[in-house]
Amino acid sequence: MTFDPFQKFLREAAARKGIAREFFAAGVCSDFRKILPEIFEDKTNIESFEEYVRPASYKNGELVIEIASAGWAQEIMMRKHRIIEKINQKEGQEVVKKIRTKLKQ
Repeated sequence: MTFDPFQKFLREAAARKGIAREFFAAGVCSDFRKILPEIFEDKTNIESFEEYVRPASYKNGELVIEIASAGWAQEIMMRKHRIIEKINQKEGQEVVKKIRTKLKQ
């Protein structure tokens, strides 16, 4: 007997409910959160990256990242190619093509 991954059922349920796009976007944002420690391994003394950097949205290949300051925007932009590469690797296809930052309100 073989088992299907639980994620498959979630994707199918999201598609049936008409929220497949939103479900996929949430997955991309989750992937970003998971790779943050690896991307910022040189900043291991920071307790929580979520205070300074967090995904805001994903749509049509563009990941918008909310940042706490211009300094963090620069950090993201310096690492954007690596971020895109890691997320696309995780997803198994090219899903993120562009990264944009926006200042936290």
